[in-house]
Amino acid sequence: MEELKFAKYFDYSLHLSHELVKEKIDNPKEYQVVWKINNNFVTASAFRYRKDMPFETVIDKEWQVDEQPIYSDKNSFPLNVREKFFKYFGIGKTFNSFGSLYSNDAELFNQLLKFVKSSRLIGAINDDQLLYNVKIMNSNIELPFIEISDKDKIRPVSLIEVSEN
Repeated sequence: MEELKFAKYFDYSLHLSHELVKEKIDNPKEYQVVWKINNNFVTASAFRYRKDMPFETVIDKEWQVDEQPIYSDKNSFPLNVREKFFKYFGIGKTFNSFGSLYSNDAELFNQLLKFVKSSRLIGAINDDQLLYNVKIMNSNIELPFIEISDKDKIRPVSLIEVSEN
């Protein structure tokens, strides 16, 4: 399912952007992706978060939950995205240009879109077909997750600033 794979790469790239700027800027804005799914606009996460990393939950023989990030392969998600992100944006060369980019939500959106489209991100990715923490914008319905089928059309359309409650 290429569209959901693209969504996961895009969402994680946005997350990496925030991870980067929060090390250099006090209290940077935090953005969330607005997705168009078929004819609906929603906000949602394309993968689960644990603090600042996607994770898989593992339950051991004693039913103890381990929510540590699991990275099995450098060519699989999320390591493949992370490595290409830092190379693409030249992180380590100059921070100032990325800090300026991050403060301009429209330009950040365009650059992330360009990055994901140009990166030819291939490799394994978890096979769930879910979006998490979904809010349907025109009805204010909130759902813990929704399943995306192969027939659904999903694409990022905007970034909005996350408001603190």
